[in-house]
Parts: sequence; structure tokens; C-alpha cells
Amino acid sequence: MFITSCILIKYSFSDEKNIQIECKTEKISKKFTFLYIPERNRIIWVQEGREMNVNKKENNQINFTGYGVYGLGYDSWFRSNLFFEINLENDNFKLTADNNIHRDKPQSGKCFNKKNF
Repeated sequence: MFITSCILIKYSFSDEKNIQIECKTEKISKKFTFLYIPERNRIIWVQEGREMNVNKKENNQINFTGYGVYGLGYDSWFRSNLFFEINLENDNFKLTADNNIHRDKPQSGKCFNKKNF
């Protein structure tokens, strides 16, 4: 009981809170849900059940790499490393696939339903 109380107190006084956020690009209909845990420098991609390192965090912007389906339509999808960037201040979102065709054409969008806890 005491240990649980200490952990809860620590999280309640932490400078950075955990953030759950949903993101969507303008062209890809798929919604991405993430749980960002700043104290551990980790992010969880909820739909894929993957926990990933945050590669860089500066000026309220985080970026990280995942692996999953990148699709622009019913017949245009593939599995790839995916590079994500989220600006936690203005909720801008960028998604880039790791292949020759899409590497220079990142998808941009917005994040919404941000919840701090």
C-alpha cells in the first residue's frame, strides 16, 4: 500500500504527464492511437500493441519509428518501417514510409482527443 501511494504521488508531481493521443493524416483514413510515456522515453502504438523508443524530443516535438501497414487505399498498401513525428504543442502529425517511392512524400495530418493523465 505504501509503495503504491509513493508511485502515485511521484506521478502526480511529475513535470510531464503521460499522454494518450489519436492521430490521422489527410490522405490515409487509418487512425493511429498512441500512449506517450515521457518518463520512460517510450511510446505505445495501441492498435499494433507495440512499444517503441522515442528517438528524439525537442521543442515539444517527438519522433519515433514503428513497423506496420502503410496504405493509401484499398489496393495500395504495404508493410514497412514507419517514421512518425508528433508536435505535442500544435498537434501536427507527420507519417513517412521507409521505401523509395514514399520516403520523399510524407503524409501530414493532425492529432486529436489528447488526454493527459
